[in-house]
Amino acid sequence: MATARRHASPLRSTARTSAEPRLRPLATPRSIRVRADRHHRPLALWTGREWTAVAAIREEWRIDDEWWRVPVSRDYRVVVLESGRVETIYRDRITSDWYRQG
Repeated sequence: MATARRHASPLRSTARTSAEPRLRPLATPRSIRVRADRHHRPLALWTGREWTAVAAIREEWRIDDEWWRVPVSRDYRVVVLESGRVETIYRDRITSDWYRQG
């Protein structure tokens, strides 16, 4: 009569040490209201109570990609508001909707 043999699992423990970096998921983007010029540069963001002017745009970049056959096209900006708060926002180039990242 044959006996079944158990082999050691090839998987390693998933325990982490405090020195190992942990991955964090990105926060889900939230829809926001933005006043923009005719070139889609943000001029002010609605903060829930009032419009706050954009004092500066620190950085801009575009993402154009096809992810699982669903196209993605976004214009990202890191903006500094009049209040000094820094926000990362983007405009979906397909729907023209604005979002706050993070």
